[in-house]
Amino acid sequence: MDIKTVLIVLLFLLFLGCLSVVGYLFLQLESQQPQYTLPVLPTPAIQNTPQSWEPQQTGVSVFYLTKDYTQLETEKRVIAHTDSLTERIHLALKELLRKPISSNLINPIPEGAQVENVFWSEAEGRVYLNFTEQLLSDTAGHALHEWAMIYAIVNTTAELSPRIKDVQILVNGEIIQNSHTVWDWSLPFAPDKTFVRYTISTDF
Repeated sequence: MDIKTVLIVLLFLLFLGCLSVVGYLFLQLESQQPQYTLPVLPTPAIQNTPQSWEPQQTGVSVFYLTKDYTQLETEKRVIAHTDSLTERIHLALKELLRKPISSNLINPIPEGAQVENVFWSEAEGRVYLNFTEQLLSDTAGHALHEWAMIYAIVNTTAELSPRIKDVQILVNGEIIQNSHTVWDWSLPFAPDKTFVRYTISTDF
């Protein structure tokens, strides 16, 4: 083996030795690096508490006839709260059309009568109530019955706002003319509390 070949072999071995030293040093440095571990954050518990929701309600007074036919008496009812005066009137009148809770009271409004529409004239201070034709089915010639029916409707309506001065009752969208009734239904009625007894309630 000549000198040139020997030198090549020695250089190759030296190169391998250097690689080994470098690899060893690299591994040592890697092992000395600090190890960082990301903290494990706790999973927040999901709250499944149900949210209770109740609509706001408003108390109203509806007027019924006493069984001795001498006066009107109020019953307390609860309706859904609304800022709309016409909606509030409609809801109160729907309560009025139901049977009285007290056995000592009579509903003077004929069964089957319904409120079709409610209109409010701010300029007149007048409420227009449009009923179905059943409203006048049992009234002909009965002055007391008519009085009780008119003021059950008018007083119940007027209780809902001090802005209401009177109430015009319509049937099928028209002013009542020549209805063979005792009272003149063609005119608006102002509320009348002359023969009214109020029921005291602390429910609302």
